[in-house]
Amino acid sequence: MTTLWTRTGLSPGARRPVVSVIDPELTMSVPGGYLLDGAVDIITHSTEAYFSSSEDAVFNDRLSLPLAATVLDSLSRILEDPEDKHARAAFSWASTVARRSALTKPAGRPRIPCMFLNTP
Repeated sequence: MTTLWTRTGLSPGARRPVVSVIDPELTMSVPGGYLLDGAVDIITHSTEAYFSSSEDAVFNDRLSLPLAATVLDSLSRILEDPEDKHARAAFSWASTVARRSALTKPAGRPRIPCMFLNTP
């Protein structure tokens, strides 16, 4: 017997929060492995916008690469000093910006599913 699997889920709008609290102190107890996983996810979303945008999406291009650089910089600072609230704030803010639709879904071209790069 063959089993068919159907992928279902919520519409993207249903998963978007109305309000987000970005408090770097709330990240202090997060294990290091989750921090590294988060960094890969943020960089993936950022580069997804870069590679998926059309040639005239200058704003996306100029925002996405510095966003990835911010994540790498703040991650190295957090690994050196886990109590660095400024680095954690930059990391948290970069995460928020990377997940915004304006950055990850540029108009004019279909998205390239870069999320598959960090999914086993």
